[in-house]
Amino acid sequence: MKLLAARILAARLLSAFHTVYAADPDPLQDFCIADLAAGPVSNGFPCKLPALATAEDFAYSGLAKPADPSLSSTGGVGTLAFVKEWPALNTQGLSLLRLDINPSAIAWRDLYAKVVKKGEAFISPRGLLRFQLNKGSVLASSLNFLNSQNPGIQIMPSALFGSGIDREMLEKAFFMNATQVAALETIFQE
Repeated sequence: MKLLAARILAARLLSAFHTVYAADPDPLQDFCIADLAAGPVSNGFPCKLPALATAEDFAYSGLAKPADPSLSSTGGVGTLAFVKEWPALNTQGLSLLRLDINPSAIAWRDLYAKVVKKGEAFISPRGLLRFQLNKGSVLASSLNFLNSQNPGIQIMPSALFGSGIDREMLEKAFFMNATQVAALETIFQE
């Protein structure tokens, strides 16, 4: 019995030394204005020469005006501030998205329901599905910060019902019959 306890203790001690913590590293330089003409490399774009940087490189006005949500079938439209729109974001691990939503319209991706008023902030934890719904009577805008200079966006209905996932799997996962799944596949085919 003592031998078993000793082995368990030894295994726990050894496993403590094998714990791995990982995070994105801090940038090696204070700024790296993207040279978009050079094309992307593994961690972003090559840097413009620092001596050629100007104050204009660090300013971005692309989020100042609302977009027209009527251009979207969902009634919500995003204006991007990713590295290709704002080269100063290169290597910063950050991007922004201005979202403009018509009344009663939805903008994809809510696990947590909360009415956010003007000037308030709400954080959506990484990896969780989220949606934004305008419950008001006028255009609503939100500023969304993303933890990547060039993030991807996954539109869930299209990803599930427009991607060719086996129908039987969708029926079981969503407690639907074949007719219901087929109807959704017709709507969300890419």
